[in-house]
Amino acid sequence: MNDLDEVYRMLVREADLRVLEGPEVVRRQVDRHVRRLALSGVVVVAALVGLGTAAVRVALQSNPGPEWGNTPPSVSPTPLDPTREPSVPTPTHTPPTSPSAGLTGGPSSIPLTAFLQAADVFNNMPPNESADRTLPELCGFNLPGKAAQKASYALGIDYSRAAGQTENIPYGTFRETIVSFQAGRATTFMSDVRAAVAGCPEQTINGLLHTTRVVATPRYGDDSVVIEDQFPTLDYVRGTPTGGTTVAYTSVVRIGDVVMVLRDVGYEGATGDRTSHLAFTEKATHRVNDWLK
Repeated sequence: MNDLDEVYRMLVREADLRVLEGPEVVRRQVDRHVRRLALSGVVVVAALVGLGTAAVRVALQSNPGPEWGNTPPSVSPTPLDPTREPSVPTPTHTPPTSPSAGLTGGPSSIPLTAFLQAADVFNNMPPNESADRTLPELCGFNLPGKAAQKASYALGIDYSRAAGQTENIPYGTFRETIVSFQAGRATTFMSDVRAAVAGCPEQTINGLLHTTRVVATPRYGDDSVVIEDQFPTLDYVRGTPTGGTTVAYTSVVRIGDVVMVLRDVGYEGATGDRTSHLAFTEKATHRVNDWLK
């Protein structure tokens, strides 16, 4: 008998001494073994996933890519309320005002064509510069200062009362003044003129008594005043009273911020004629209107 036979006999004796377990016991042992194998597989898979995540994190750190932190957060739109009226923004544009509001005043220059021309006064001589007063003496009242004006100019021109007049001597001389006022000052000036005439009905000038008043006439331009000045007539050569009365007229016409003053200063003591003066006032007003158009 060799050694292999001896070993086989020992195994047979050992097997006879052991009690074989039933099929239920064997099944439980097999199931437990299978679960152990499955758990070992899960642990291995988790370990592999962890390793993969770490590898991705390392890759991102080495190449971070765009700055996603600056992306604005998404905002869900608020649903519209169908019962709510839409809000209307407050307009920032100021509607235009009326032409009389917010004016900057009259023009800054006055052309010669705005004045009466030779053809208007039946005369062949053109107008020339005049140093006569703009207004008659009204107890010291006259035009306001330069601060109220934007421009002013005065011209003198001789006139005849009708076309084709054969006299070589003119009937009278006009001193025409045009003043372009700062905004609103022309209206104030017209009120001041009326107040000055009302406050100075009589005054003595060079020993002669002058009486002044506003006479009723048609309106010219936007506003107008016609002043009548009466005083004793003097002999032109001797300078002595003749017993007569000289009448002189002055028209003050406002057109917007421009005022035209047409004053009849006479010619060698000649008296004025109201009808002729009003006709020339209308012509002078048309001249200013044509300029301002």
